[in-house]
Amino acid sequence: MVPLIPMSSSVLTYSSFLQDGVGGVNGLNTPYGVVVSPDNRHVYTASAGDDAVTLFERDAATGGLTFIETYLDDGQTGGTINGLNGSQRLAISPDGAHIYVPTSSDDALVVFSRNSADGKLTYVETHVDGVGGVTGLNGSYSVAVSPDGNQVYVASSVDDAIVVFARNTVTGELTLIEELFDGVGGIDGLNSAHDVKVTPDGNHVYVAGSIDDEIAIFSRNPTTGALTFLGVERDGTNGVDGLNNVYGLFVSPDNVHVYAASATDDAVAVFSRDASTGLLTFVQVLKDGSQGGTIANLNAARAVTGTSDGAYILVVSSSDDGLVVFSRNSLTGELTLQEEYQNGIDGIAGLDGARVVAVSPDDASVYVVSSSSNAVTTFDFTSVALPVALTNFSVHLQQNTAQVNWKTTSEKHNNYFTVERSTNAEDWEPVVIVEGKGTSSTLSHYQEIDKTPHLGTSYYRLKQTDFDGSFTYSKTVSIHRSINNTIIQAYPNPTAGVLYLLTENLKPAEVKIFNLQGVEVTKLISVTKNNEQQLKFNLQALKPGSYIIKTLNGSKWIRKE
Repeated sequence: MVPLIPMSSSVLTYSSFLQDGVGGVNGLNTPYGVVVSPDNRHVYTASAGDDAVTLFERDAATGGLTFIETYLDDGQTGGTINGLNGSQRLAISPDGAHIYVPTSSDDALVVFSRNSADGKLTYVETHVDGVGGVTGLNGSYSVAVSPDGNQVYVASSVDDAIVVFARNTVTGELTLIEELFDGVGGIDGLNSAHDVKVTPDGNHVYVAGSIDDEIAIFSRNPTTGALTFLGVERDGTNGVDGLNNVYGLFVSPDNVHVYAASATDDAVAVFSRDASTGLLTFVQVLKDGSQGGTIANLNAARAVTGTSDGAYILVVSSSDDGLVVFSRNSLTGELTLQEEYQNGIDGIAGLDGARVVAVSPDDASVYVVSSSSNAVTTFDFTSVALPVALTNFSVHLQQNTAQVNWKTTSEKHNNYFTVERSTNAEDWEPVVIVEGKGTSSTLSHYQEIDKTPHLGTSYYRLKQTDFDGSFTYSKTVSIHRSINNTIIQAYPNPTAGVLYLLTENLKPAEVKIFNLQGVEVTKLISVTKNNEQQLKFNLQALKPGSYIIKTLNGSKWIRKE
C-alpha cells in the first residue's frame, strides 16, 4: 500500500518470529537468504547450516508465516536435493516460476520450479563448479535474475567471479553464457564477490567485491545478457567512503540511486546513478554512531533493501543484531534515520546475527533472517488511518503524453483529487482535478492523461482534499521525456576505429566524447554527418578502451579495440 502523507513517526511494527526446531519449524539453522514470491503468497529461506530451502505460506492480511516444508541437501538425513550444501542468498524469477539457490560449500547453483498455487518446489537441475564447462561457481554466494527473466547472474566469493547463464523461461533450466573473473581482461572489483544486482531497467549490473572494497560496474546487453566491464567505485578514492568490506547492494526502483552495506565500515553508502552510462557518483555515507550517535545499529551491516515505492531503505547488521529503517529522499537519494530495532530490546526477538532482509512486493511486510537466532522475523508496515487508502499511484509515458493511474480501496469524506506536476519537485502546478467518491469501501480505479508533459524530467504527485478542506499528498514519482536529439544505436560496438550513430536530428557539434576518467577527447576524433539519421565517427586516434558519447539529452557507452 502507498500511504498518503503525512505518515506516523513509526513505520514498522514488530510482529513475530519463527525459530528452527520450535513449533515444528525446520530448515532455519543459520539462514543466509530470504525472498518473497512476486504474488505475495509465499516466503522462501535458504539455510547454510541445514543445507536447505524452506517454504512458508504468507497470510496476505497479516503478513504472518506458516511453515510448510523443507527441501534438504542429499547429504542431510532425508535429503534428496543435489547441491544445497551451504545455501546462501537465493532469488526468485520475476514471473515467480523458478527459485535459484547459490551454495558456497557445494560451489553450485540449484534450480527449482515453483507451483504458484501452493508454493511447493520441484527440483530441476544443479550447476556445479568444474562440471560442464562452468569454472566460476567456487564459493557461489549471491544470485540475481534479470528483470526480463532471460538471464541469471551468480556472484562467487572464492572464484572472484560473475557467472552469466541464459534462462529457459518455461523450464527454468540454465545455459552458460560467460564467466568474468577479477583481474582478467582488465576487470576489477570482483575480489570476494558477495552480492550482484541487475538494475530495474535491465541496462547495468553491479557487484559488491568485499575484499576489493569496491562496487564493480558492468553494462548489460539487453538481448544476450552479456556483460562489459565499465569501472569501479572504490572505498577511499575520489571521496568515496563506506565500502570497506562491502557486502550488500540495492538499486532504487526508479533506477537513480544505488545503496551499499559495509560490514567493516559499519555503514550504508549512497550513490547517484547515471541511468544512461551506469556510472555512479558518491552522495552520502551513514555510519554506526553517526548523526550525533543516533544511528546505533549498523555494526557489521550485511544487507540492504528497499520498498517498491522507494520511500524507505532497510539495513540489517549481524553484530548489532539490528534492523535500521531510513526514509529516502527520492531526488538526492540521501537517507534520514527513521527508526531502529535491536534483538532483545522492547520485546524484539529473532534478530541475533541478522543477515538478510526482504520486503514483500505489496510493501506490507518485512522479513529478516538471522544466523544466530536461527530464525525468520516478521515486521508489519504500520497502517495509517487516513481518509483515502491509496494502493497505487504511477505515471507512465505514452508517446508524447503522460498517463497517470491510481487506485483506492476505500475513501472517507473525499471531495476530490488534484494531479500536480513539477519540473523541480518544489514548485507545483495543477494538471487536472478529479471528483472523489465521497465515502466508499469498494475498489476504485482512476486514470488521467497529461497531454503536455514537460521535456526532460517531470515530477508528479496526487493531492487529496476532504469536504472540510483538509488535504494530504501521495508520494512523488517522476518520468523522463526525451527531446529529439538522442542516440538510438551505436555500431559496430566495440569498434576498431569507425563508429556509426543512428540518431534523431543530431548535429556533430552536439556530440562530445569522454574517457572513463571524465576527460573530454572530442578533439581527437572526426565526426561527419552522412544523413539526417546517421553520424560517422573516426576514432582511430583514440587509445583502446571504454568511452562515453554524450549529447544534450543522453549518452552511450562505446569501446575502442
